[in-house]
Amino acid sequence: MFLLCVISGLFLGLAGCGDSYKMAVDVGSFDVSLPPTVRGAEFNMQENSSAMRVTASVHEPSEKSSHLSRVFNGAAVVCEGEQHCPGKKDAYNSYGGERFLHPSKADIYYNFKSFPVSLSVETLMKSERRLLVYGFGLDPMPYVTAAIGLNSRYGEVGINTYLGLDYSKTDYSFRAIYTYQTIGFGGDTYVGSFEGKYDEYQFNFRGGTGAHASLFLGSVALTYVPMFNIPWLWTTDLKTREPDGILLEHVSRESDFDVTFKFPFYFSNYFGFTYNAHGGLQYSLGLTVINGTQLDERLIFASTSISYLF
Repeated sequence: MFLLCVISGLFLGLAGCGDSYKMAVDVGSFDVSLPPTVRGAEFNMQENSSAMRVTASVHEPSEKSSHLSRVFNGAAVVCEGEQHCPGKKDAYNSYGGERFLHPSKADIYYNFKSFPVSLSVETLMKSERRLLVYGFGLDPMPYVTAAIGLNSRYGEVGINTYLGLDYSKTDYSFRAIYTYQTIGFGGDTYVGSFEGKYDEYQFNFRGGTGAHASLFLGSVALTYVPMFNIPWLWTTDLKTREPDGILLEHVSRESDFDVTFKFPFYFSNYFGFTYNAHGGLQYSLGLTVINGTQLDERLIFASTSISYLF
């Protein structure tokens, strides 16, 4: 890998193999889309049968924020010692070319948002008492869901999961450090640091896993869905922006820097009431309660939906 990097640099004049970009977030808010409600059939399906279910949901159109406690930026270093990092400072260094980020508290908020409408399509398959449900949805970003469990005349129970794409508004102030090595003919090592603010939308993945349980009372199903959710799944970097009026030689206008904190998880608990009408229709009402060990507030969102099975 090192040889490949060197060869590329000799011919193309690209960045060196020792580049490092780190950032700490001081204050920030990050949008979080509510998780989809991944449920079972919510009625006693006939054994060895299958069905399709199309669901249109209406959600409480609101934004509710919660402060996150005990979130800390970890220590970071881009190079150590003059023998490893003897290079010159970049064009602008608000901290004089700092190479270290010391541990610090991150003052972060999750801004939970529910889009007014969502749509999902699911396949339900039952073999004896075993039930499999899988599908996809839009809220408005795409996601996929899956659930497996047991379904009987008295109720159902199972486990479920989802994975989706999100397009989230971010607003945060940061401190960044980096080292950049140019290799090839006359290569140099640059050390830089700067601070700034970023307030744009960014793509990210979200996911969760949990369980579902329903009690059948005639045509009515009482449903509970607890979920463990990670809103910024696999996120290890965020974008930075150069300070206004400053052009850094070796950092693009918007660059990805490794973050030094982990995005906290949260819990969601859905409590629902579903009426199974004639003609394959299902009418549902529910409340989703958001909480977590690092969320300072408990938030509640309402929703209603209508489903058609065929």
